[in-house]
Amino acid sequence: MPSNKVLSIKEDLKEKIMQSEDAVFKELHTKEKYIEALYIKTNSDETVIQDYVVKPFFENATAERFLNYLQSHPKVKPFENKEQTLEELIRGVAVLFYQDFIFLF
Repeated sequence: MPSNKVLSIKEDLKEKIMQSEDAVFKELHTKEKYIEALYIKTNSDETVIQDYVVKPFFENATAERFLNYLQSHPKVKPFENKEQTLEELIRGVAVLFYQDFIFLF
């Protein structure tokens, strides 16, 4: 279960961008893993999200292996602050909520 801080950040970001009809909030889960992705469809490349987030999510058998994948991927950046994240969303970056982490992709 994500921490209260992560939940608060996620809800705040969703509230700010979900008013846009192009905003997408996806939830993916397996028996062991759960991830949420937030992005703006017209600004993001959904093929890239599919290839570098969705496929690896289902291909990595354990939660730990997928976390290692995210933390080591050169296109994935850690969350710094909400204001920067909102700007990144507008530029086409997807925000990933996984365990107690927030990543920008």
